[in-house]
Amino acid sequence: MTAFIYSDAIGRSGDWTKQAHPRMHKFDQYYHEGKNAYLSVMKDGSWELFLPVEVAGIECFPSAPTHRGTTEQELVPYL
Repeated sequence: MTAFIYSDAIGRSGDWTKQAHPRMHKFDQYYHEGKNAYLSVMKDGSWELFLPVEVAGIECFPSAPTHRGTTEQELVPYL
C-alpha cells in the first residue's frame, strides 16, 4: 500500500478524521466535522474534496467533487 503523501498537511490543519471505507485499497478518506467535508486522496496522489451544497434549503453532498487537484499546494487552502 502506498504511503499517504498529504498526511503532514492534514495533520497540521487538525480536525480531519480518517474513515474506514469499503474501497480503502483505492483511496484514503477523511472527514472534517466542523466543515462537514469529505476528502478523498487517491493512491496516485490526486485528491477530491466534497463540500456540502444547499439545494432547495436542504444541505446535501454533490455526486461530483467540489474541488480536485494533484498537489499539496492546491490542497492546503481547503484544509
